[in-house]
Parts: sequence; structure tokens; C-alpha cells
Amino acid sequence: MSDIFDDKYIRILLVDDDEDFLKTAKEILEMKNNFEVTNAFSVNSALKKLKEVSFDVVVSDYEMPEKTGIDLLSKLRSQGSGLPFILFTGKGREEVAIRALNLGADRYVNKIGDTKTVYGELIHGILQVVEKKKTETNYRAFIENTNEAIVVVLDAKIVYVNSMSKEISGFDSNELLGKSILDFIDPADHERVMKRYLSKVKGEEVPRLIQFRILTKKGKIKWVETNAVLMTWEGKVGVLNFITDITERKIAEEKLKESEQRYKIFVDNSDQAIMVYQDYSYKFANKRAETLLGYTNKELVSKNPLSFIHPDDMEQVKVIAEKLEEARQTGKDLGETFSFRIVTKNGEVKWIELKSTNTIWNGKSAGLSFFTDITRYKESESILKANESRFRILFESTPSSSVLFDSKGNILLCNLEFTKMHKTKGGPENQIGRNISEFFSKEDIPILESIIATSMKTGKSTGKIKFTLLRDDGTPFVAETFSSVIKDDDGNPIGIIGQAIDITKSLELQEALRTSEANYRTLAENTTQIIVVVLDGKLVYVNPRAEELSGFDSKDLIGTSFLDFVHPDDRERVMERHLKRLKGERIPHLAQFKILTRTGGVKWIETNAVPIKWGHKNAILNFASDITERKITEEQLKESQERFRKFFENAPDYMYMISPDGKILDINKSALQRLGYNKDEMVGKSFLKIYTLPSQSEAKRLFRTWKKTGRIKDQVLEISTKSGDTRTILLSADSVKDPNGDLLYSTSVHKDITDYVKAQDKLERSEKRFREISELLPAIIFETDLNGSFTFVNNIAYDKFGYSEDDLKKGVNITQMVIPSDQKRAINNFTKVLKRDTVMPNEYTAVAKDGSTFPAMIYSSPIIIDDKPIGIRGVVVDITKRKEIEIDCENSKEDLMRIIDQSPNGIIFFNIEGICTEINPAALAVSGFKKEEVIGKHFSEIGVLYTRGIPRYTDLYTSILNGKELGPIEVEWKTKSGDHHFAEVRFGLIKKEDKPVGIQVLTVDITKRQRAIKSMEDMMVSLSRANEKLSVVGKLIRHDIRNKLTTAKNNFYLLNQKISPNSKLLKYMRGIELACYQIERILDFSRVYEKIGSEKLAFTNVDKSFKEAIGLFSDLGGVEILCEVEDVWVVADSLLRHLFYNLIDNSLKYGENISCIRLFLEQIKADKVHLVYEDNGIGIPESEKQKIFVEGYGKGTGYGLYLIKKMCEVYNWTIKENGNYGVGSRFIITINRNKVKLN
Repeated sequence: MSDIFDDKYIRILLVDDDEDFLKTAKEILEMKNNFEVTNAFSVNSALKKLKEVSFDVVVSDYEMPEKTGIDLLSKLRSQGSGLPFILFTGKGREEVAIRALNLGADRYVNKIGDTKTVYGELIHGILQVVEKKKTETNYRAFIENTNEAIVVVLDAKIVYVNSMSKEISGFDSNELLGKSILDFIDPADHERVMKRYLSKVKGEEVPRLIQFRILTKKGKIKWVETNAVLMTWEGKVGVLNFITDITERKIAEEKLKESEQRYKIFVDNSDQAIMVYQDYSYKFANKRAETLLGYTNKELVSKNPLSFIHPDDMEQVKVIAEKLEEARQTGKDLGETFSFRIVTKNGEVKWIELKSTNTIWNGKSAGLSFFTDITRYKESESILKANESRFRILFESTPSSSVLFDSKGNILLCNLEFTKMHKTKGGPENQIGRNISEFFSKEDIPILESIIATSMKTGKSTGKIKFTLLRDDGTPFVAETFSSVIKDDDGNPIGIIGQAIDITKSLELQEALRTSEANYRTLAENTTQIIVVVLDGKLVYVNPRAEELSGFDSKDLIGTSFLDFVHPDDRERVMERHLKRLKGERIPHLAQFKILTRTGGVKWIETNAVPIKWGHKNAILNFASDITERKITEEQLKESQERFRKFFENAPDYMYMISPDGKILDINKSALQRLGYNKDEMVGKSFLKIYTLPSQSEAKRLFRTWKKTGRIKDQVLEISTKSGDTRTILLSADSVKDPNGDLLYSTSVHKDITDYVKAQDKLERSEKRFREISELLPAIIFETDLNGSFTFVNNIAYDKFGYSEDDLKKGVNITQMVIPSDQKRAINNFTKVLKRDTVMPNEYTAVAKDGSTFPAMIYSSPIIIDDKPIGIRGVVVDITKRKEIEIDCENSKEDLMRIIDQSPNGIIFFNIEGICTEINPAALAVSGFKKEEVIGKHFSEIGVLYTRGIPRYTDLYTSILNGKELGPIEVEWKTKSGDHHFAEVRFGLIKKEDKPVGIQVLTVDITKRQRAIKSMEDMMVSLSRANEKLSVVGKLIRHDIRNKLTTAKNNFYLLNQKISPNSKLLKYMRGIELACYQIERILDFSRVYEKIGSEKLAFTNVDKSFKEAIGLFSDLGGVEILCEVEDVWVVADSLLRHLFYNLIDNSLKYGENISCIRLFLEQIKADKVHLVYEDNGIGIPESEKQKIFVEGYGKGTGYGLYLIKKMCEVYNWTIKENGNYGVGSRFIITINRNKVKLN
């Protein structure tokens, strides 16, 4: 089973719907790299292959049939797959790139560009993401298996923990993440830990390690030691903590401190003189030694040890010294006690008892000597020898504490061990006369007194009894005691000898043993690992995890052969390993094998076995982990790798692998089927065989370019099939290099764009027809965006209002077309139209550019795309003549009546009750009624109104009489014969002596106009749909052309490898390469230009747009980016990112020695704000500053800055360049202050 990160080769899944591209891309990638490329022509095909084969990285296009590359990425990430993913798509997919990176794509590489550069970047990206994944996998394995807890803290909250964190704290990761670090720290350490954390985050110097206490899930306190380092986490300063459980060490240190403290107290307060002997002199002496000998410590360590010895005992002491020196050198303790006399500083003779043992002092062997003053003891000994010789042997030989006391408990005699055990302030002689009860706890004194009374009465001794005794300082300890009664010659009890042994340490050891066993059992019973002990081939211990995994109860497992649970396939191997382990032979640290569960299932385990003692016998302790899921995954990966190799031949695009000398190394089935050749006819032949004669020179040039740059992108060429058919294709090619960077081969892809070229021609003809129709219409036709800015008007509008096309491009709003007093009403009606409310035709006073005015009637409706309004369209009718007639009518009643009679429009008069009092001929003529059929009737009874509208008109009539002014309304009515008509109706209130007496109604038959508007609206809808279709077709065609150009450039790159650098064909190939490049730039221009003005403008984050533009560049070449516009918002759309992209692209391409790009605000004023983009490159000559924004001007296609200017015009911005040549470029964008938000 090969590892997913096999160093021999990198397995790549290449996903694209263009067969030609896939073929050439595969060939380039595999040319000189340790790559194995599998092609998938759709997302579904890719998903199927991912289930069948293991890959190291996915390289995917975006736009494909049915599902996109984003769908593939989203599917992988939703499944929890961390497989490296590179989006490899054409220029103009910036939004897609941003979405992909946000969804977890590892890299975005632009297909468009020089083939060598494109594929060099892709190969570099593949190597980087695969190595990064391998590093991350290794790093994760390290951090998850280290014996240290690793915790990342951000803003004092836990954002990451490894598995060892649970081992130490007992908390699961979900119980730790997001919580404050103080939630798990002992409150006593809160202030100290928090102070150190804040200092660390500020970058201040703090000690490398810190120790503090934590609270576990079970409520216990543990000591930990932490090493903290700063790191960047999600763009912020975090702290990476390596935490070690030092609880046991702390306990040991505390015990050591206690021990050292007890040692110091013992040495300083001991009744024995303690001295260290080394190199023939004393190196240390305690206070008792000073008291015993009468010398100061300084005098003692400077004197010869023999100078203290009594002359009569000198020879004896020299012999003792020789014995002690020999014992010290051999490392053996003599175990003897020596007695002799010394002479103190004041000449006093004392008997001392010496006991010496070996020790280490300052790293060297030394003698540790204990001197006891036995002068009084010697005197007592003489008396004892004379009177009580039977006690001497007992007191001298017993290792335990011994004391002789009378019937009242008064001490008559005690040995040295008694004083040592009770740590008395004086020697044995100082204890005579003290009562034995002074050394017993208060609770045990009654028992002591009872024993003394009973023993003295009966003469019987007691057995072993545990008492709590006291040292001189009152410290209690547990001792095991026994006593004997002393009798006189007559057999009468005269005293008691008591002996005692301090069993405190024994009890502590027993308790420590019980605690250790309990801790071990808790660990074994709760660990996630399986723990079993095998003795003589049988199971003698299993923990609950072993029961859980196998399904057996412990009673079913204990006592059975461990081989009974090993799968038959593995028993021989496991037994052989077991026997070698018992013999102590060296075998691999870990082993994997299968076991059988109670239900007959099979599970894989990984074991680590160590030899131990179990009941004084050799046994094997086994630690095992369940690796069944890991084994299943490994098997699935193996199967997936097998299926992976079937993909290449099914790739949908024409794909080729071409060597640096121009030979076809491989070709896929799709290419063979389209070209009509078999593989033998193509492999080993020149790549020029694919192309038509006119395209071969360009193909050669592109091939040379590929050899120089490593890539070709979206170059248009023609290929010829075996049958002689000619197809137009987009060539893209990339290169595959060896580890030394030398070209191995190109992967070239052909995208067939023959159908696209034909469709493009049809599109141009359709757009021409649309323009001609709009110009033939007699009325003013217009369209606006959602802000009311005109996006289209016909020529009549330019003539009538006096504006030019340039004015429209700079921005003209509907409010500019009416006088100020009408602007509010126009805005309200504009809003209603966008909401799809019914808005009747409205009369306004229009104003031309030169200030002249004229009355106009405006008819409008919303522009709906995808069921959403994107603006309005409408018709403007000049009603100057009608208004002149109305004015003339007002001049005189007589003229008015004449006009009424002669008016082509219907005029009717009603009294206050709604009864018709007069009607002119025009109204009668259009309605078909006679005058006598109308006069004297209520307006609802005449017969011209539809029944459904009568309630509305009744309410209107009442409102007018009450003084409400109404604008013209549209009314649906019918003639006497029943014909359906539309009328525009105006109402005038007739007053007499300032009181309403009637209403005058003016009607204009607008039936023909309404029908014309309806026809116009239907035509506009058709045109809108046609535009939408053309937009969709344009996008698809651009995508196909780009793929075919990429394929063409790939093939050219491969071709270039075959041609001599001195070939005359290079000239023609360079021409082809230039043409492909220019096609790419034209496609870029058309895509962006098509989008300009199509989106609704809204406040857009400048910082985010600029950084998204930066993210589209895979390599900034070390240029420093300074973005100083955080929390700045401007009214714009998604193309703002493209505006910044073009500026950055120009700087990187033409700035020459550029090292810094900066975006910032300048001169923030009440009405305007300057957004400044500058670099420190070569700059722009003064003579070119006014030309750079002109279409076609520049070193490239001349569209970059031209598009930027057009975008600025849509945003109602201005842009100019005022940098100094030789210092750098400096573009100043001026924005209205009310279109900018600053936080």
C-alpha cells in the first residue's frame, strides 16, 4: 500500500470540460515532473474518480456543463475532505476565485497568459500545496501524538487543543474550545497567569517557563508547566502553549523539600554530633559537634581529626580510622559502633560512641560520622554491670527503642535508640526520672496505665500493641510496642522494660502502594487503549476497553488462550512474535493483526507489548489500539488508485503531450476521434501535423514561446482533420519540468470554438438590428438604471434635450430632465414604477441642456430581468402644442366655447350632482351618442363607463368637489356600439362666488397611443430577452474561446519545443502568439465592458475589494502592498475589484523596478474625497498622461485604463494621473463626499 504522499510521484486529478485542453495540459504537466495526471471532463466524472482512485491534488476549471468547479470544491469540503484543491480557470473569474478561496481552495491559478508562465505557476502551486498538505499531516500527527498538551489561546480564549489536552484535563475538546483559559486554572493562580499572558501578547520579556495549577473535569488539581510562544492565528496574535503534567514531579519536589527540611531540623537539633569526613579533614560539623568538642565550626573543619583523640585511645582510633577508610573506598558500611575518649577544647575528657557510614559530599565519596556523648552512659554502665548485668546485653544489642521504668512509670534507664526515636532534647542520661507517659498521646495514656498496673500485678508481659507516641516537640508517630516485666530474686515485679519500633514509614509505604494501585487501576479501566496481560499464553487481565472491542465479558476472557481471539490468518505470526518477546529477542516495536469479536466480526488492532513481572512470573503487558477504520480507509485508497488510471482516455477535450522537440508523446481518444487518426499515426509525429498550413507558422511561434515561458493561454488556431475539415480551436498549453527546472513536455488542450465564431457573427447582426429599430421610432425612447441614470436613449432624445453621447456616458439623471418643482414628483413616480405600482402617464415641464423648457407627457414601465427590476424604460411625448391650445382656451370664454366645440378632444360639463349639462361634438363623435342621449343624465347612467369602475369615479367626483386637485388619469370606457377605448381625463372644478357649482371634464382619446405603448413595451421585452440571451451566449462563447486559446497555446508551447531557435518559422509563430494574446485581451475587454453599468450601485468596502484584487495575483514578486483604507465604503459595484486589479496589473507589468504599491485617502473635504493609488515604479511621461485613458492606447491592448475610466464614469467619479515620471505612478480618484462612508 503506497502512502498518499508517495515521494515517487504526485497524482493529479485535472478537471475541465475541454478535451483538447485536458490533453495538452496533461502532456505539459507530465513532461518533466514526477506527476501522474488523470483527466476528468465533468464534476460528476471527477467525483466518481475520487471515489475510485487516490489523488494528491485536484486542479479544476470553473465553468463546466451541469456543475461548476465551485460545486466540486463545495462537495469535497462538505464531505470533510482536506484534499488540496487548485482552481485553474480563465481570466475574468475573479469573483469565482474569491468564492473558491473562501470555500477552502488552496490556490487560484489563471489559465490566461504565457503558457510557460501559467504552467510554471501551476506546477509550483501543485508542489507547494502537496508539500504543505504533507507537512500539515505530519505536523498534525506530531501534535496529536506528543506527550505534551498543545493549546492555542487567542484573546484569552482557547481556540485549539490536541488530544493530550484531554488526557491531562479530562475535558473533551468541545468542552475546552471557546472557553476562557481562567475557567480551567486554579483561582489562586489566576492573577499570576493572566499577567504573564498579557505581557507575552504585548511582546514583553517573560520567563520561558511557568508553573501553575489547573482544575480537571473530576475536580482535582494538577500542576502543569507551560512553555509559551507567540504565533499568528487567523490574522491575530495568539499564544501557542506546550503544557506538561508535572503533578508527580511537584509531589516529589514537595516531598524532597519536606525531607530536606526534616534533615536540616534533625541535623541542627540532633543530640548527636554529626560530622562529614573527607580528604583527611572534617568538611562539616553541626551545632552539637561544637557543643561536644568546645570548638567553633570554623575551628573544627580546620583541625586534624586525630587532634581530639585521648592519647590512651590513639592507637585504637587509628585502627578504627583505617577500617573506616577501607570501607569508604570499597563502598561498604562496617555496621559497627566504636567507643573511645576524646579531649575537648577545655581539656575535659568525654566518652563518645562513633557510628560512621559512607556518603557523597560535593560529588565525592566521604564519611558521615555520628558521635554520641556516652560519658554518663558509661558511668551508668559501670553501675549496671555491677548490679544488673543481665540488662546490659539487652540494652547494648537491641536495635529498637528500649526503656526501663518502674511501677509508677518513672524512667530508670533508656538506650540511644529511645532518644533518637523520640528526638529528645538530651541523651539517655537526661531522660532518667521523666515519666514514660510523657511520650504517649493523651488518648493512649489510660491504656498505658492499665497495662503497667496489670503487668506489675500479674507479672505477665504484653504482646505487640500499636500506640501513638510523641516526640519531644509534640509530633505524634505510630509505633509498635511490646513489654517485659523485670522481677527480683523472689520473683516479684520491680519494673518493666518497654521496646518500640517506629512504623510510620511502613504505614506511609502501604498507603502509597494502595494509592498507586488505585491510580493504575483507574488509568487502566478508563483509558481508550486496550490493555491485556498474557501469562503462560493465557489472559490474566483485561480492561473494559478490551471487553468493549471484543464483545466478551472479562469472565469469558480471563484464563483463556489469547490465540483463541486472534484471527486464524494471523495466529502463527502473532505466536512467533509472542515467544520472541518472552525470550527477550529484539522485535519490531509495533505489530498489526486481526482479532475475532464475540459476534464473529473481524477487527484490526495495533499492539505494543512489553515484558513485565506478574506474580513473580514473566508475562507480557499489551497496549492495543483499534485501527479497523484506518485499515478500511487504506483499502479504499488502494482500490481508488486502481480505478484512477482509467480516466485519461475518457477526457472530453483534445489533449496532447508534446516533447520539447515538438514530437507528440501522447494523445487522448477525444482528439483521435475528432481528428480521425489512430494513435500510431500521431505518436512520435510533429505536432504541426494537427494544424492547417496557415496556422502552422503561428503554432511554431507559440511552441517557441512555450519553450521560453512554459505556458500558452487561449490562442486561436485552426486544425485540420484527416478528412480535410477545418476547425477553429483555442490552444492552451503548460509545461511539466523535472526537479532541475528543465522542460520535460507540454500538456496542450484544444477547445473547439468553431460554433462560437459563427454565433458571434449572428450576435453582431442582431445588435445592429436592435439599434436600427430603436432609431426608427418617432418618440423619445429611454432606459435608466435603478438610480435613475440614463443607460440608453435614441437619437430623437439627443436632438430634443441637447445632450451628447459623452454627456450620457458621464452620467445624466432623470431629475436633470425636469424643472426643480417637478423633480420630487418625478422621483416618487420613478419609485412607484420600480415597485411595479400602477402609475398613470404624468405631465411634466421638461428642461433641455440649454435651459429651455417644454411640456411633456411621460409613459414608463419597469425593466424586469430574472423577475427583478433593474431600471425603467419609457416614452416621452412633447405636448407643447396641446398646452398652447389649453392656454388659448383660458384667454376668453367665447374663445373657450368655440374651442370646446371645435376641440378634437371631448369636453363635458357636469353640475354638482353629477348631471351632464353640456358636451362638445368631439365627445359625441368619439362616443357615438347623440346630445339628447347625454344631456340631463348622471355620468354613471350615460353608458360610457364600465360598471366595475363607477365606484371609483364616484369617489373621485366627490374628492374634486371637496377641493382635491387631481392630475390626469387614464379611464377605460366604451362607445355606444360597445368598442373598448382609453381616455386621458382631466378635471376642472367650476366655481361661482368661490363655491363649487360643477366640474369640467376634458377627455383625450388615447386608445391609439396606448396600443402603441403596449406594442412598444412588448418590443422592449423582446429586446430585453434578446439582450439577456446575447449576454449568456457571450459568456459561454468567451469561455469556449478561452479554453480553445489555452489549448492552442499549449500546443504552440509543445510545438515550440520541436523547432530550432534559428528557424524562420519563429517569426510566424510569434505572430500567432501575439494574435492569441490580443484575442485574450479583447475577450477580457468585452466581458468587463458588458458588465459596466449592469449592477445596482451600493456601498462597497474598498479595503475588501482591494485585498480581493491582490488575492488574484499568485506572485507579487516581493512588492510590498500598503492598504490604508480600512472601514472605507464607497458607492460602487463588484467591478471595483476589477478596477483595482487593472491598476495593480499595470504597475506590475510596466512599473519596472517597482517595490511598493499604496492605496489611501487624501484631502477629505466636505464635498469630495480623493482615493489615491500610487506605486514607486518608473511612472508615466508627461506627454502620455492625457492619452493613457484613450481606447487602444498603451503598451498592451490599450483597454486596461480605458475600462477603468469607464467604470469611474458609471460610478460618477473622475480619475487622473499626476505622478512624476521616474518617481512613480499616482492615480487620483475624486468621489462625491455623500457617496463615501468613513467609520
